[in-house]
Amino acid sequence: MASKHIVIEMLNTFMAIWDRKEISEQSKSAYIKALKPYTDDEIRQAGYKCIDNCSYFPKPAQILGYIYTDQASKQYGAKFNMYSRYCQVCKKTDCITMKDDGDDRTGEKGDDLWKCRECYSGISSDEYQQRMYNIIEMIEEKTLNLNERN
Repeated sequence: MASKHIVIEMLNTFMAIWDRKEISEQSKSAYIKALKPYTDDEIRQAGYKCIDNCSYFPKPAQILGYIYTDQASKQYGAKFNMYSRYCQVCKKTDCITMKDDGDDRTGEKGDDLWKCRECYSGISSDEYQQRMYNIIEMIEEKTLNLNERN
């Protein structure tokens, strides 16, 4: 059972790192409730992983993701780590992953690792989002042009 003190200590550390002035009592209660079933050590280790891997203030689900990964890794060992869906390059667990099994068009072989979008393609999340907006604009423009012809 996690102590309330460990969760508050972790949240204070997160607030210092991610420049948050305060966190509401309701949010603190949600973190405490979500993390209550776990040991202080599990929470502490997950907190360290959040500090190492998260770009933004971690939500309870991200912290729990690190706890689940550690528990499964202890239970299943290397077999779990080899097949789990986290980026095996940058170790992020909170991003979309793809298995790099090569390029069918060029015949190029991949390294058969699960990778986040950024490690797989070299495109940051912001660049990816901008590309999606551009594609949507092109589709809307083509649809508009087709409607004008009719």
